[in-house]
Parts: sequence; structure tokens; C-alpha cells
Amino acid sequence: PRTPYDVILAADLLYDASKQDALASCIAAAVRRDGGSVLFAYKERDATVESSFFDLLCQLGASAPCRLELTEGMAEGLDSTGLILAEVRFGPVSAEETVVPAASEAAEELGLYL
Repeated sequence: PRTPYDVILAADLLYDASKQDALASCIAAAVRRDGGSVLFAYKERDATVESSFFDLLCQLGASAPCRLELTEGMAEGLDSTGLILAEVRFGPVSAEETVVPAASEAAEELGLYL
């Protein structure tokens, strides 16, 4: 992108371990490094693969993933069994700053509570 994104939404991307390096690099290059946020939605298939992906993101400057809670009605009509919502942030985050404002606004529009 010409300018980094404040928020990236990523769905069902973590299942292929062979693509993790490229995906992590792409996300790190596309997100704003001074407070950008990435929201992930995925079905848990292999916790080791998913953990490895988030470890790669941490090596590239992301925070550890924070799991978000599914609220009632969010996945209405969908099989939400094993569905995980997680957020990682790039850049410094102070103790007082619990949520990146742009991520918070995007999450609220989706019915997520951070």
C-alpha cells in the first residue's frame, strides 16, 4: 500500500503452515507500525500452527495476540464452533492504552468488544 493501514481484518488465513512466513511479512508491511491493529477470525485447526504464526508476527514487532470474546448473536446462522477472534497490535502500547482507537471503532461496528 502507499500508506500503511490502521486496521487490517484477516479471516481464515492461518491454516496453511507453508504460507506463514509470507503472510506474516505481508501483514507487517501493510499495517501501520506505530499503532496499527490486525483482527483475525479463524477456526482453530492446529494450535501449534496458529501459535507459530503469532510468534512470527511478534518477531516482526506485533504484540502477543489478545483473544476477543464472541458475543451472543455475532455468529447467528453460522457454525461458530472453534471460531477464534484475536487482535495483535504493532507499535508501542502504554498501560493506559488498552485499545487502538481505530480498531475499537471497527470492532464495535462488527459487534466485537475489546
